[in-house]
Amino acid sequence: MKYLFLLLFIVLPYTKSSAQSVSDFEIEFKEIAQQHFPDKKVDSLYKKYNHILFWFNPNSQLAASMKNMETANYPLSNFKQSNVYKENIDALLADTLNRKYSFGCFLACAANDTSKTDKITALLKRSDYKDFWLATILTYLHSKDFEPIIKCIIRYKDNDGTSYLIDDFLRMDKQRLNKFGLDSISSKDRVIQCLAIRTLAKTENSAQKEKVLKETVITTDTAMKGWAIAVLAHLHAKEMLPVVKPYLANKDLHQICLKAIASSTSFIDIQYLDSLIRNPKSDDALLHALLSSENDISLRKWFVLVKNEKLPDNYYIDLFGNSLFYDDRYFDQICEIIMKTPNEKQLYQLMDYFKNKKDERSINFLNKCLNHPVASVKEKAKYFLNKN
Repeated sequence: MKYLFLLLFIVLPYTKSSAQSVSDFEIEFKEIAQQHFPDKKVDSLYKKYNHILFWFNPNSQLAASMKNMETANYPLSNFKQSNVYKENIDALLADTLNRKYSFGCFLACAANDTSKTDKITALLKRSDYKDFWLATILTYLHSKDFEPIIKCIIRYKDNDGTSYLIDDFLRMDKQRLNKFGLDSISSKDRVIQCLAIRTLAKTENSAQKEKVLKETVITTDTAMKGWAIAVLAHLHAKEMLPVVKPYLANKDLHQICLKAIASSTSFIDIQYLDSLIRNPKSDDALLHALLSSENDISLRKWFVLVKNEKLPDNYYIDLFGNSLFYDDRYFDQICEIIMKTPNEKQLYQLMDYFKNKKDERSINFLNKCLNHPVASVKEKAKYFLNKN
């Protein structure tokens, strides 16, 4: 962990350093190579070329963009063909000093030098899997050996920064992630089991995948059930009511159980949703499940509830994360609701349907909204028209 904070300390000063190009880096690298990579010179490269050596780090990308610097994936890909790179990379990776072998690892990652994954893996093992950055680098070099990365995730399981490493791990080869998920979902280690469940969301559904996930819902504790149900919802698994019905009354699982049902197109699940929406007032959890579903059947049920004003007075329409909502097929329903719904808070959110629409009928409707009796609708319409 100490080493993680050391490198974060090196990253942060970049915002005060002069931005440099790849060609500048290559020149300075050659110069310090001739001096056998003195510590201060290596630190200087970290600071001046943070956007190159830490190209995969969002903070580095943000700092570079604030300086109008162009960033790229694997920015030193061409540099690895140079003699100065070939003559020094192995020596850097073999050095016993953290500063130097770590620099070699970042260099190999920026160069997309996948031939060095075995050496970087050996360094990670030598650290007893406590080097967060080396594990991250292995994900970007598409290492075929998941085990060292997973061991590092386990080492840092109680650290907030682990989520970044997990995100990087989940971006690795999808088919291999799928195999890991199926092989490891019954692991006794909670970290591994949770990772396994999450990896199964990265590829399309299959009978085998759906079966093991449903078994996991039945056999695990509440937290793990939640992850498995969330993945089943993401995969639009069918016949979810029999699986989640025992947990609908669980306050921690109620919302995700409803979303799994709303994501299904099975008759039994649709029938259950219909029984719920016949209530005089729909609860927030049901409304959220219908709206967040990428299932046309469920989304249309949400529109019916909104048009019939079966909403709690304080209901907040959350449009985040569902791209289906913005589909043109819902244009007429959105327009009808905006013209008839009295709740100003809900209307204000619904107007976001038009935020990126520039077609003629959308423009015509926004012009019509300039005379809407609700001030916030007029405000949004004017704003979107001015953007166009």
